[in-house]
Order: sequence, then structure tokens, then C-alpha cells
Amino acid sequence: MAVPFSNTKLRVPQGFQTLLEMLSREVLRDQPKNVYEFAADYLDGLVARRVQGQDRIFGLCMHQNPGFKK
Repeated sequence: MAVPFSNTKLRVPQGFQTLLEMLSREVLRDQPKNVYEFAADYLDGLVARRVQGQDRIFGLCMHQNPGFKK
């Protein structure tokens, strides 16, 4: 049985679009042979920066929405 498509709009978590844009930019800039490994390393680096208090995505989300939680 086929399921018809709908006009449902999905809400993207705050900061997710920015995260994907930044990751995409770095993938295009670096042209890694293994995109999955590159993405994992990139995201690990972002987590490390957040722990150190240097995460600009989290800072941007906090600035735009003071109720935003980690």
C-alpha cells in the first residue's frame, strides 16, 4: 500500500541547520576521501570546543534563544 506524500513541515532543531552548513562547507573545502570519518572528527572537534566554552554554534543558539539547552 502506498503512502501519499503530505505537506508536513518538519521542525529542525535550533542550530542544526547552521551545523550542517558548517560541516558541508568543511567537506567541500577539504574534499576528504572518507566523508563519514571526516564528519565524525569534525563533530568531535566541535564537542571538544563546546566543553572548553568555545562553541560558536551553541553560543549563537544561546544568544538567539536564552532558553536553549545543551
